[in-house]
Amino acid sequence: MLWTYDPLVARNAHLNIVRLGARPVEYVRDLYGSDTTSSLHAGLGTDRFVVEWRLADGGPAAADPDLWSSAIVLNVDDDGEPLPSPLGAEGGRRVRVEIPLDIDELVPKREATRRRWREATRAALEWGLAEGYRVLGFDCSTPARRCWYLLARGPR
Repeated sequence: MLWTYDPLVARNAHLNIVRLGARPVEYVRDLYGSDTTSSLHAGLGTDRFVVEWRLADGGPAAADPDLWSSAIVLNVDDDGEPLPSPLGAEGGRRVRVEIPLDIDELVPKREATRRRWREATRAALEWGLAEGYRVLGFDCSTPARRCWYLLARGPR
């Protein structure tokens, strides 16, 4: 089964990846156009992950604790801004891409920050998929208010 969701919406990433066991297989820029006139997409565009849910696989995979030892290709600075690392410098089997805990919290206050998050996650996730990484997990540590896509190279 295939569907889409916005990669910047942490609650949807958690539902799709952690709870259902679906896996993003493609990143699509502005799937519904760059301006839908919806306040949900204002200035943010409509980038989406296409996810695949293999119903016969038997549910979500167990979390891999080794993914936490992975290189960080995108994280957040002290002001809530995206802080990318140079892409391609890591070269490791595992990488992490951070997203905001709640992108909607940034709407009224910091629209420019929302746009920077879209651009930074787009660059990191497109790079990862193009380099042979797969999204294997998602972790959202609520007390720390940090959310991460966990990507790895290798067999599924």
